[in-house]
Amino acid sequence: MEQLGFRKEQDEGYFTNSNYDIFDAVPNNVLKGEDGHLYFIDTIIFKSGTGGYDTYHSLSPRASK
Repeated sequence: MEQLGFRKEQDEGYFTNSNYDIFDAVPNNVLKGEDGHLYFIDTIIFKSGTGGYDTYHSLSPRASK
């Protein structure tokens, strides 16, 4: 994720590049295909600054409480 310009935030599986926030990007939810592309399964993507973090934080059992 860092090579794509995302930085890891405090919660497990939470990355942001200040444009988009990606939640639940844990190893079992991100796969690398034989073509070299990343495939995201069961991740949640919000546009940064739209309340996505608060929504994710309030609903996900994975989020730090």
